[in-house]
Amino acid sequence: MNVGGEEQKGTADMKLARELLRAAEDLDFIGYIEGRAVFDGKADVVITDGVVGNVMLKLAEGLSEGIFRAIAREVATIDPDLARRFEPVVRKIYAQHDYHEYGGAPLLGVNGICLISHGTSQARTITNAVLRARDFGEAGVNQAIIQRLGAMEEATA
Repeated sequence: MNVGGEEQKGTADMKLARELLRAAEDLDFIGYIEGRAVFDGKADVVITDGVVGNVMLKLAEGLSEGIFRAIAREVATIDPDLARRFEPVVRKIYAQHDYHEYGGAPLLGVNGICLISHGTSQARTITNAVLRARDFGEAGVNQAIIQRLGAMEEATA
């Protein structure tokens, strides 16, 4: 993620990362995206530094929760019966995006499995983080990352 899609934008580290990703032949690297494009479905994975990623994540969570509440208030004001019938749909959509269900986000760059959870995590959040960590371990995520990074390093050497 960058401040714009243009090649000349970004820090030296961002430009280096772009070139490394671009050089990976078996990777479908689409280039820089802006923050507003994160949710448009063009990119499956968005790479950013930790501070920007954390701010973006919390902004998205707060925005989506605020939108859900605003819609619910308006529908309840206009048509309370419709609001009652619509509630299961809203709950289902909200659950699909509820961070408590995912537990946390993987912290990459460590030699192991580490999920970062919110400070406001509940018991079910931590339980789900442990389950995701187990899934990452069973899927061999760390080994796959090591192999891919090694291949990228060889390609640029």
